[in-house]
Amino acid sequence: MPSPWVIAMVVALGLGGCDRTPPPSASPPGAGATRTEPIAPAPAAPAAASAASTEVLPLPHRALTPAEITLLRPLFADGITYDRVRVVHNTFPFQPAGTYMTPRGHVFAPGDLYEADFAGAGVSLGRTAVFVHELTHVWQYESGMDLIAQGAIELVKNAGDYEKAYPYQLSAGRDLLDYGMEQQASIVEDFFRLAGHGLLPLRATNRGASVTELTGLYDQVLSRLRQNPRYARAMSARDVASRHAEAAAQASPGPAACAESEAEHGAAHVCSWRFEPR
Repeated sequence: MPSPWVIAMVVALGLGGCDRTPPPSASPPGAGATRTEPIAPAPAAPAAASAASTEVLPLPHRALTPAEITLLRPLFADGITYDRVRVVHNTFPFQPAGTYMTPRGHVFAPGDLYEADFAGAGVSLGRTAVFVHELTHVWQYESGMDLIAQGAIELVKNAGDYEKAYPYQLSAGRDLLDYGMEQQASIVEDFFRLAGHGLLPLRATNRGASVTELTGLYDQVLSRLRQNPRYARAMSARDVASRHAEAAAQASPGPAACAESEAEHGAAHVCSWRFEPR
């Protein structure tokens, strides 16, 4: 069973974050500040994301850069309200060291995890892929997903081993929403790696599948997202919950999918060290 500390953190954060061991980078002045600043509401905000538009965030924080938006548009098109998203160079309450958190439509990137531009020339591809993972959580939030509830479900389902929430098996005929919260973000991240840069997926458990086969499976699973990135907003909460429940009932890929070393994984995600602050 997960410890009370882990359960409390899940409820407080809504998860949506992943452990990282980033390369050192300079921190801007005020990175440890506790000042707060409200985000001005954007017009026509979807109901699921209305809280994000008026949330008081700790300083410093910034908007997405033009390069980041250019990077994200081929994946999410208008499925994300880009001018509402903030990258916060500070921590969310109870955020463990060395982790990103994206609980309510904003990315919390404390310390060395922060980048002035995650799409910048000096940023590693692994870190940019992690940024895509985190922005998938923003897409989920704006599409109406309850990240707190889904994170708690994943934690309980995996008996406290949250790292088991990330691996996934691509299957013909399945949609992105048929997968769990972290699986969805891992699928989009891995698609970015494969389709955009020719790198093999990190979390797919389709062992032995060729690049051509994997590409075809990603095309099927992501077809609705790519055709209409706002499609999940039009689905009823009951339908989405039912699909998540069906996905959660499937057998977990198990720890074998997390067997690679941290170096082999490119320090992009975590396995057994998920809840161990560094």
